[in-house]
Amino acid sequence: MSLRNRLQSVGREFDTAAPAPALPTEPRCNRAASEVAQRHALAGVAREPPDLDAIATRIRETVHREGARALRRRELKYAPHCLWAGREPIAEYDTAAARRIVETIAERGRRSLINTLAVAYLRHYKPDRPGVGLVGRSLQHLAARASPGIADLSHEIDVFEPKHGPDHLAQRALIREATPGEILESYGLTGDTLTAGFAAEAARRGMAQIGDDLTRSKDQEAVARADHWAYKRDEARFAGAPIALARTLVGPFLERHPEPELRQAILNTLLDRLHDPRLYAQNWLQVPEERDRVRQWLTGESLRQFLDIVDHNAQPSHWIYRRAFWKAFYDAGLMEEAWVAFGPAGEREARRVFGRKASFGTLEQRGKLVEQGHAVLLMRIGNLTICDWSHNGRCIIWPQGDQTAPRLYQASYRSGDLAPGNAPTGGISVRHDGSDTYKWQRRIANFIRDKIGVSVSERDFQVTKR
Repeated sequence: MSLRNRLQSVGREFDTAAPAPALPTEPRCNRAASEVAQRHALAGVAREPPDLDAIATRIRETVHREGARALRRRELKYAPHCLWAGREPIAEYDTAAARRIVETIAERGRRSLINTLAVAYLRHYKPDRPGVGLVGRSLQHLAARASPGIADLSHEIDVFEPKHGPDHLAQRALIREATPGEILESYGLTGDTLTAGFAAEAARRGMAQIGDDLTRSKDQEAVARADHWAYKRDEARFAGAPIALARTLVGPFLERHPEPELRQAILNTLLDRLHDPRLYAQNWLQVPEERDRVRQWLTGESLRQFLDIVDHNAQPSHWIYRRAFWKAFYDAGLMEEAWVAFGPAGEREARRVFGRKASFGTLEQRGKLVEQGHAVLLMRIGNLTICDWSHNGRCIIWPQGDQTAPRLYQASYRSGDLAPGNAPTGGISVRHDGSDTYKWQRRIANFIRDKIGVSVSERDFQVTKR
């Protein structure tokens, strides 16, 4: 066989050979380096023992009787955990013993002891916690003798500076477009050091800056960034993450109004994470100001739901007066709460327009006939409960203390409860007659003024026809 024929034969064999295996997405050397970094960062770190309280008691007795140098190897090994963990953390109940423990760790200088002290500090950090200043300042000097990951954290980010360490980590995370936990993980730390104590405080401080940036840039991407700092998919990254998220996104707007698109992005995120404060008030107990602000925004959303959905079925010549009237109360800040209940057609349309997570009630036909397009707007103005039916329905107002008044935020309503045959005692029931002469509008506005001392003026709800 000639050389040419031989080469052609070999080529054909290669053409039919199995394809080469795919290369790994991450080079093995990178993966191995990451694993080594984790092992070295946590080298010799002692886990919290089950008998931590008993060890803490022996440590305190030994320190005061014989001095910290008399501590046994096992006792000193677990001493960093005893500073802030257990029933009686030594740093909080015995500052003298805590100081002697830290001094002894510095004297011994063993890497494993310093690593354990650093992990205990990061895990249990709180800015005003007793012993944080003592241990943080000590670690600033000791970290050079710790494992490489911890030493680099101190040298490059100065995380052990007691007061500003969390700010340093937060700034690094913002620059790297990462979270504090992700930065710590890149230095080889694992477990709850990525979510507890120091990491959580850094996250809260960084999120506060994201909130400040939100007011300046009005950037909806900042909303997503804050959510990423608080949550990893559906799991909170640190204790108190939902509360931090509410403060970040709503706190900057307690005394100003965000742009409509930004407000909607904020609402979408918070309703997904903390849910509707009108229905899940317990989720918002720690942020009352932010809760009230979100409820105010949701009042506007409920009003918009009612007006936009009913617009599809109502006569435009009639409905423009109703829209102008209730919008005047909302714009004046008098409509404190609002909730909508839809008939079958309105419910379907509301889900289509506002999405599956939109909050509203439904109408159940019990008494008054419920037509397909019927809807009811329930409001709280001052101490009055107001129910306004769409189409040719009435507007009913119940005074304070009336036990028959409907409650807002229910999942469903019996139609008869929202349309009593007679006006409530001390209240009114008004037909929407004479819209273009403002007949019913004046009557309702004047009734509200008589009952709560404030209302809107006629010029506020007048309609300019084109």
